[in-house]
Amino acid sequence: MSKIIKVTMLMLVVLLLLLPVACGKSDDTTTAATPTATIAKPKLTLNDAAAVLDLSKVLPSQFKQLDAAEEGMSNADMGLGEEFSEVQAYLSENPYQVAFAYYGIVEDAAERAESEAVFNNEDEFKKLMMDSFISGLSGGSDTTPDMTMDITTPDIGDKAALSRGTVNINGAEIGYGILFFRINKAYVFVCVVGINSDDMVSVADLGRSIENNIDQYSQ
Repeated sequence: MSKIIKVTMLMLVVLLLLLPVACGKSDDTTTAATPTATIAKPKLTLNDAAAVLDLSKVLPSQFKQLDAAEEGMSNADMGLGEEFSEVQAYLSENPYQVAFAYYGIVEDAAERAESEAVFNNEDEFKKLMMDSFISGLSGGSDTTPDMTMDITTPDIGDKAALSRGTVNINGAEIGYGILFFRINKAYVFVCVVGINSDDMVSVADLGRSIENNIDQYSQ
């Protein structure tokens, strides 16, 4: 929807620029061409996280934004590093769900090429995601957690991988959705975790909302 609004506004600007010329009286003098207005997009930075990762308009009304730092989910808490933004997090108490997101900007072309090679190899990317997820859940033990995982590649950004499934933690079945996607130099991570996987919001919809937000910036 934001793309449609943006195109409509650009068309309106063009019409407003042409209107005085079209309605003017005809004469033999040559009229200088009216310069076309250029709408410059601001450059995307990590400081734009609050706007880029704003999910308030796409999440159901019961979701409330959390202070990620107070919840121990800040950039420093999660060990993300200076190439990544602060985390934006939202909570729904009924049904219980947490949604959070952050992004990084990779300026180095060699690093982007390395990441692109992983994205382009779907089997390698799926194995990397599965191994990392299992390693994190098992805490380094040899025990494989009781979990399901379905990995797809949705049409979001330039490249994307979406993992959905359930995991059993202390006898409780937890649903999850994890989305990674890239738009030019920006690498975005979106996650939703909930008690009842059937009622969980779509992590793909959240990703598309962020994709639209990023479209408002240049890179």
